[in-house]
Amino acid sequence: MKSSVLSAGLYFGSLLVSGFCLAQEPTAGIDPEALIRQIVQVDSEQRAKLKDVVFDAEYVEGETKGDGRFEEKLRFMKRIWIKYFPDTAW
Repeated sequence: MKSSVLSAGLYFGSLLVSGFCLAQEPTAGIDPEALIRQIVQVDSEQRAKLKDVVFDAEYVEGETKGDGRFEEKLRFMKRIWIKYFPDTAW
């Protein structure tokens, strides 16, 4: 009995101390503006490298029955190509 009370006290004491440690703000951090600039720069570089994209698409049409089964009626498989140009995409 005494050991369980002692272990419970140690457990809750450690939770209390860890709560104070987690509540403190870090003194040195990442500059949010610099981080946003870096993200925008990487995004624009990746978009400049992107010339075309190919997707394999699948469309399934059907009904859900009362017992939860899905009964398929139509299925279309398509390949979709997107070509990027400086001012538009085809």
